[in-house]
Amino acid sequence: MLDQVRTHLLTKFPKAHVEGMLKHYVKMTADFQASEWENATVKGGKFVEAALKGICGVAGVAVGKGKDFKAGAAIDDLIRLPRGTPLHDSLKTLLPRACRLVYEIASNRGARHDPDEVDSNESDATVVMATCSWMCGEMIRVATSGTSGAVALDEAQKLVDGLAEKRYAMLEEVDGRLWFHGKKAKPREVALVILSRGYPKRMKREDLLDALERHRVRKGNAQVVITRLKTDRLVDDGPTGLYLLAPGRQLADEVLRESGQKS
Repeated sequence: MLDQVRTHLLTKFPKAHVEGMLKHYVKMTADFQASEWENATVKGGKFVEAALKGICGVAGVAVGKGKDFKAGAAIDDLIRLPRGTPLHDSLKTLLPRACRLVYEIASNRGARHDPDEVDSNESDATVVMATCSWMCGEMIRVATSGTSGAVALDEAQKLVDGLAEKRYAMLEEVDGRLWFHGKKAKPREVALVILSRGYPKRMKREDLLDALERHRVRKGNAQVVITRLKTDRLVDDGPTGLYLLAPGRQLADEVLRESGQKS
């Protein structure tokens, strides 16, 4: 998933800034999942700096290095580019404005709230996380626009969501085969966890059957499990395989948390 996102972004944006974006995005999501709100917000600010430098590089807007880099000035320069400048509209307006929102939160608020006020660090981090996620997806869309490998925003967003995949110690992949080591896990729980590992991609029904049989579930019982996942509206069974729906993803997370396997 990370390699796909990197490849798409590199079709337009400078490598150094793409690597910076992805590094900070992955760290931001890890902090967010661990409820480290202040750290997640700070990482979001760093993500925006890298993204903004990448956009300026494409636009030909000069920015300072190190401490001489001024995010506000760079945003203003992008927005003020003359009409008719051969640059995608999103790079001139939408993305710079999104950068300003995140940068303002990360720079001016963070954990520096008045102690007598309601702590809004979680709310700040939620806004930052959602905005950075949209930005990453939009940059993929812009980078691939007009190419044979053009990626729609909804598809780009699925790739970005994959970067935020939760990591669990007892869920591993060996030569393409998934294993869940949760103790006393029921077949339905095993199926949900395995499908969640493959999200946002679909999994072939036969592959899920094989995975369940590896976990000592008889083939007949495994087929019943999959059928019930469909009737309970936890998966979408399409021509290319099974897609884990939001309620199914939530249940999978609960299984992993209750097993105490989150690393």
